[in-house]
Order: sequence, then C-alpha cells, then structure tokens
Amino acid sequence: MGIIITELAVAIGIPVLGGLFVSQLTQESIVTWYRTISKPSWNPPAIIFAPIWTVLYALLGVASYQVWQVGVGNAWALKLYLAQLALNFLWPLVFFNMRNLSLSVLVNLALLATSLATQGAFYRVHPEAGQLMMPYIIWLCFANLLNFVVWRRNPHGGEVTTTDAPSTVATDNPKQVSNRGEDYGPIGPTTASAEPRRAAPIRISNPQLAAPARSPMLRTLRTRQQVTARRAAPRMAARTMAAPRMAASAPALARALC
Repeated sequence: MGIIITELAVAIGIPVLGGLFVSQLTQESIVTWYRTISKPSWNPPAIIFAPIWTVLYALLGVASYQVWQVGVGNAWALKLYLAQLALNFLWPLVFFNMRNLSLSVLVNLALLATSLATQGAFYRVHPEAGQLMMPYIIWLCFANLLNFVVWRRNPHGGEVTTTDAPSTVATDNPKQVSNRGEDYGPIGPTTASAEPRRAAPIRISNPQLAAPARSPMLRTLRTRQQVTARRAAPRMAARTMAAPRMAASAPALARALC
C-alpha cells in the first residue's frame, strides 16, 4: 500500500512541481508585462489560473499513474505524455519571458495536438485515464483561443515600437526631418503645409485718424486719410531703407568730386 501511495505521489508531483517551478520563473512578467498588454473582456482574472492548473496537473498525474500501472503497451502513451508535458512547461517561458506571442501560438497548437494524441493513447490503454484528461483538453482549447486573441491584439508583443511615436533623424543639415513629414529648422516647422506669414498691419501714428468719427463728413475724411497713409507707407519704407545706403556712399562721392 505504501508503494502505491508513493508511486501515485510521484506521478502527481511531476506535473504539479514542474508547473510550480515554471510559474516562479515567469512571475515577474506576469505581474508587470502581462498586466499592461491588451486582453479581451472575457479574459479570466489572474488569480484563478494557479488553482485551475494545480487541479489539471493533479488529474494528469493520476491519469499517468493509471497508465503506468497497466504496464503492457503503455510505452508509447507515456512518451506522448512526457512530450505534451514538456510543451506545457515550454509555453509560459515563450509567452511570458520571451514575450513572443506569435511563437507561443504555435507552441500552444502543438501542445493541444500532442495532448489529444496522448488522450487517445491513454484511453486505449486505460479508458478512465483518457476521461481524466478531458478537463485538461477543454482548458487547452480555451487557452489556445485566448492566446490567439491576445496575439492579434498585441502584434508587437505589447512593446512600444519606434513607429508608434514621432522621432527625428539627425543629419549634417542644420534642419532635422521628422517622421511626420515636417522639416524643423532653428525656429520651427518649415513645411509647405505651414501657413504663410502674413504682413504686419500698418499702424497709424496720427491720433486723429484713430479717434472715432462722430459725423459722416469726419468718417469720409478719415477714410481718405487712411487710404493716403496706406499708399504712402511703401514709399516711406523704401526711403527709410535707402537712407543708410546713401549715407554709406556719400564719402565715396565726395572723394570723386574732389
């Protein structure tokens, strides 16, 4: 009786302790990265995964023990069992530690296929052992669906890529080109889409023109004066710009005359 209990404990302990060891390796990513990625609304709360997997691993251990006890013709079934158990331990490392969601989908599909083959082999050796694997198969189907949806919702594994945020490329040119299609010079964007600079409004220094008109005659007079001031403004600006040039050329003209 003691030998039977020991063998059963070993059969249950292999998947349970193996799953516990792998969960310790992935604990950091579970509490940090996994909480930040996009998940569907029907994603189960993280707190229930550990109890569910503990029960499923225990059922696997009991099923493997029953197949082990038969002895005859169980070699192939036990090899399949070990293969699916290895894939089971590999998947969390790929998903959580490597954060390779596309590869985790493939590993999960291989795990489901191997588990179905294991269940069939167990059922042929010991029908009750095959039935004990049914909850495990159902959960794997759900896990594959969840894994696929999470992968589709996080095509980059939940990591921020360089294309998600604006960036600038430094060149020898004093300007910098941004990925938004804008050239950034010393004073800001200089793209063709930027609005053209508007001419500064002409300020009239005469206080009488700025005062409000109280009669039609005054309004007409003020309008004419404003028009005249606007027309004269370009000529005044040209004279102002030409004055320094004339001052600079005056000594040369004086020397020529002398």
